[in-house]
Amino acid sequence: EIHLSALHCCSRDNLEVFLASEKESRLFSKHWRLGKVVPGQVGIRCLHCSQSKQKKTLPVRFPSSVDDVFNVVRKFTYGHFFECKNFPPDVKKRFDDARDNSKYKGNQKDYYTKSALRLGLVDAPNGGVLMKGKSIVPGKFAELG
Repeated sequence: EIHLSALHCCSRDNLEVFLASEKESRLFSKHWRLGKVVPGQVGIRCLHCSQSKQKKTLPVRFPSSVDDVFNVVRKFTYGHFFECKNFPPDVKKRFDDARDNSKYKGNQKDYYTKSALRLGLVDAPNGGVLMKGKSIVPGKFAELG
């Protein structure tokens, strides 16, 4: 059994998985330096920023494959979450405490890959990730557990 560090638990709880809409795919394709985003493509974003009215700088990442989900989570964990202005104070404190006390807990990449597969995420033929057999991704990343 794979156990996540306190830091990864906190990160997972503050991310959401979503399917890009037609409008989002056009918007993200303009600004996404790694290529075109298609409707239905799986993205990962900060839960708190996605609920903010400041959508112009919405931190969003699109994994290139199911195996890349872990790398996307790490980019949020060690990048965006250090400076997220939309974290409620209690979440920020929990995240800072987890960061200060985090200990490595084994192969966390396997956890994210297996969880993504259980959720129905699959590699798209032309790159990126899609969801098999569902029309909407349920809420928070925590549901991958």
